[in-house]
Amino acid sequence: MFPTTSPAYKCWRCLAKAELSGFPLQATRISRSRGLRKGFATVHHNNKRAAGSLPKPEEGETQRPTIPIRERLRQWEAENPLPAQSLLVDHGDPGARNNSLTRAQSVSQIDVDFDRDAADSYQPLFEGDDLDDLRSSSSDIQPGDMVELTAETLRVQLLAVCLGTFHGYQHFYTNTGKWFTSLGLKTLFAVKHFVDKGTVQDVVDSLPSTTGNPELLNVLQDLKAGPSREVGSILLRRMEAFQKEARLVYQSSAAKLDNAHQVLSGTERLLTLGEIANAVLHPGLRVKGKFSPSALYAVHMSLVQNGAGFRPASTVSHTKGYLFTVSSDKEMALIQKVGYRVRSFLRQSAGLRKARTDDDLEKSAFGQFILKARKAVDDSRISREWSPHGMLGPCRAPASPILPGWTSDDLEIIYFLHIWAAAHKFSAVSPFNSTAASILRALDRYTDVEYLDESVGWTFLQEIGWIKPWEIQSRYRLRLPGLELERGGGVIPPAARGEQLQADLFEGRRKDFNLKCFCIDAESATDIDDGVSLERTDKPGEYWIHVHVADPASRLRPESTWAQQAAAQTQTTYLWGHFSRMFGDDSIKENFSLANDKPCLTFSAKVNEDGELLDYEIAAAILRNVTYLTPATVAERCGDEPWSPPPPKEFFSVGEWAETTSEPCRPMVKADCLSEEDVCDLSTLSSLASKLHSRRLKKGAVPYYFSRPEAEVSFDNVEVIKTPDSFMRCNGDPSIRILYGRQTGSMLVSSIMQLAGEVAGRWCIERGVPVPFRVQPRAAENAKALQEFAERCYPKLRNGEPLTSEEWRSFMFLSGGTDISTQPGPNFAMGIDYYTKATSPLRRYSDLLVHWQIEATLLEEEQRGQTLEGNKDDSFLPFPRAVLEEEVLPLLRVRERHAKLLDQSQGNREWILQALLRAWKFGENADLPKTFRYKVSMVISKKLAKGTINWFDMDATLEPRGMAEVEEDGKHIALADVKVGDVYEVELDDVNVHSRQVTVRALRRLEEGGK
Repeated sequence: MFPTTSPAYKCWRCLAKAELSGFPLQATRISRSRGLRKGFATVHHNNKRAAGSLPKPEEGETQRPTIPIRERLRQWEAENPLPAQSLLVDHGDPGARNNSLTRAQSVSQIDVDFDRDAADSYQPLFEGDDLDDLRSSSSDIQPGDMVELTAETLRVQLLAVCLGTFHGYQHFYTNTGKWFTSLGLKTLFAVKHFVDKGTVQDVVDSLPSTTGNPELLNVLQDLKAGPSREVGSILLRRMEAFQKEARLVYQSSAAKLDNAHQVLSGTERLLTLGEIANAVLHPGLRVKGKFSPSALYAVHMSLVQNGAGFRPASTVSHTKGYLFTVSSDKEMALIQKVGYRVRSFLRQSAGLRKARTDDDLEKSAFGQFILKARKAVDDSRISREWSPHGMLGPCRAPASPILPGWTSDDLEIIYFLHIWAAAHKFSAVSPFNSTAASILRALDRYTDVEYLDESVGWTFLQEIGWIKPWEIQSRYRLRLPGLELERGGGVIPPAARGEQLQADLFEGRRKDFNLKCFCIDAESATDIDDGVSLERTDKPGEYWIHVHVADPASRLRPESTWAQQAAAQTQTTYLWGHFSRMFGDDSIKENFSLANDKPCLTFSAKVNEDGELLDYEIAAAILRNVTYLTPATVAERCGDEPWSPPPPKEFFSVGEWAETTSEPCRPMVKADCLSEEDVCDLSTLSSLASKLHSRRLKKGAVPYYFSRPEAEVSFDNVEVIKTPDSFMRCNGDPSIRILYGRQTGSMLVSSIMQLAGEVAGRWCIERGVPVPFRVQPRAAENAKALQEFAERCYPKLRNGEPLTSEEWRSFMFLSGGTDISTQPGPNFAMGIDYYTKATSPLRRYSDLLVHWQIEATLLEEEQRGQTLEGNKDDSFLPFPRAVLEEEVLPLLRVRERHAKLLDQSQGNREWILQALLRAWKFGENADLPKTFRYKVSMVISKKLAKGTINWFDMDATLEPRGMAEVEEDGKHIALADVKVGDVYEVELDDVNVHSRQVTVRALRRLEEGGK
């Protein structure tokens, strides 16, 4: 450093120490060889001596060589030990909002985004005749595939190449040279076969470990013990070249990409990434008629950073199609308008030298909204307590009848908050998040809240009566374009516009079925879409099982309004409080629900007493002899007992529950009214169903699916009064009870409906008819490993012991999960070689689609006068293979998963959390334990742990602050010490209904994992 005569600087802490100690400053030395350097740049001070006139060594003192700065610092630390302190970092909680706009961060600081619901979604759900898979499709990622690591809270995209899956953990190598493992990777973009497996193997050979030990993997990743950049150099160069190509594409089309929403302006709709690329990229960028993966990635990067115009349509990723929701022009104009009004209000407020008074607020339209909203909130808090838990408290007084008198400008602001808090249409990097928070801050009614986030906005909408206090937020977040939700509950069906049913495609040519058709369903069922008949053959021990299915496809055309409604809704919704038929028009139920003289499509299977499928056929028919009965009636007379163990008897409720019964909508046959012939037929059907099930078990079918907790809700004690401007005043609260799902269906029906799906699949394969086959993509290649899994784990299920999350995760990775595809393949979990859904066209769009394909084939065979076995032509089908793969299935995948997530997972969880919150915070059930046993199932980057509490196996999160009070042998246990398998005594720390999260606080460790 050059000598200088400019004023020297010294640290103010050193100056203070010198003054307090009474010793001259120059006596303080770091080493004997040199005096204190006077170059500190924090405090200015006067120094009469020149910077270069340092004190000379005393006579006789030997000058030691200069010590390197790092060594001097280590020496100082050793001589001045201080307790270790964790440094504050500018990172939000996982999934929380971060300031990514003004704080640039290094890519090395980015943490991989994971699926927060992953632990809850690996166990499959069995829905009577089908296996449902609600997971992320990360199991579709294979070695050599490249994925984008979703880091939505940062304006940086990371890429990673999959190295493979070992013991349930996927291993990746990023473009920053980082190795990491994942259980529930969240990705929205992938490139299949990015590099060959041989190139990947070189990196795999350098992995420090491929065990399934989470503690070891976490330690190795913390130590950055992964493959070196030299080993991964080929992958790094390939990813760098890919990003460079994407940047060049972006630069060549920046004008359109930055204004993509204006280019695609119109109504709200779903578009694939390819459709968007066709609109915004130059045609010259196509290679052999298609855009390259790097070009598509350039479009993807632009869209995910868009504040509001585009949002990924699905919370689960799929590598076979990328869908985006495009906001409507009207909605975007409203968002921009409200944003401008809020900015203007804030600028005016900044110019005032005093706080705004009510008189000041009255002078602007936005200020008038603030005053009305404050009044509405204050009135609401007379009847319901506000809580920071994503839901208002129970009703304690009648709701205020006073109406605020909202104007059109007010409604625009309210709808803006709805878009933010209910629909979640703003990305994490959108500036409109701060706009919404500014509105809430201006209300001055949420001053006790640390973060004005979407959860607070949701409770504001409840307080002003825009939504009910017990509304299910997942309805809005999972809604897709094409569906209009009724805020009071259910779906608003599109206007049929006088549309009428078409003539029957098989009129006068249907086969008469005079055999008795048994329609076995609950008394409460309204859409009867399947029944079964038994026909004995001339050969003893062989039977024809006829499955009769409602036939709306014969009179509904795929382009009709009814069909479009069914495609948008995908399936009937059974969520409590929001029941909605797939066909909202009662005329569909009246014309096609199975009854005497009603049309049907019959799937017939010839089987023997060993459950072997001998022959099959499909025919259009008409029923003449229909009998309705319940599963309980069948079990009473024929012994149709469940094949799974009884569910746990755990029970919990809030509110007053009153059992109610309703008269069935059709004549039900009681057990004592069945004839001997009926009992004989049903007993034979039950025996054949059991044999069919046994054959599937031998082929690998999962023997049991344990019950999950389910909420049942009664609205007998609530009153909802709608105001003229569609707001709601709500008195009372729903009664909620929680119990493990009871097996109310018939095992006979379940097994035989699977048989019908197998018949439909085989029949279509023989004729080259593309339909949505339910396949497990990797079941064939991993057949041996899956069989070993079955031999190892299925005995546990048969003994009534549920499988662990790790075991289910291993099964899902081996099988590839469950997908829909036009390419037939085995479904190992069901023990069926080929399967498609075909037995519920009144309740599921996919079944209706299969019927359209089959009936078009039947008509073509009739016209040609010959079977189409071995056919390759699909021009006569309503959905040729290319149309099905490129246009129909991508939409069907995301719509089906959203509908199932709402009905069976997230919607149900919100009802359960409402009951938990009402018991915990508002004392509605004193039986709720004060503390719980918490078993850790996953530790994620030492930032949080996931596990379950012993209350309906409820998933809960343990964060670092939740370990503040845990000590063992006088030593504090931090989150970094938590291991998979640990058991803690915990108490509830937070329950947030809006975010569906439960957070716990640990009190003490009860068991240590692995001991």
